[in-house]
Amino acid sequence: MMIHSKRLKMCLCLIILSVFIGACGMKKEESSKDKQIKENFNKTLSLYPTKNLEDFYDKEGFRDEEF
Repeated sequence: MMIHSKRLKMCLCLIILSVFIGACGMKKEESSKDKQIKENFNKTLSLYPTKNLEDFYDKEGFRDEEF
């Protein structure tokens, strides 16, 4: 009875440990994807001649003499 209990505890510990290790690996992969997305976004923005993209927009809006 005692041997089965130790074996069961050992198996549970191994399962829990493998889940934690797997979760850490997934988190690392996610951060690399975020990094790749940011690099691609910055590469796309470098095509524009202006640093501030808000300069392309009329913030006040179109106003005519009836406004």
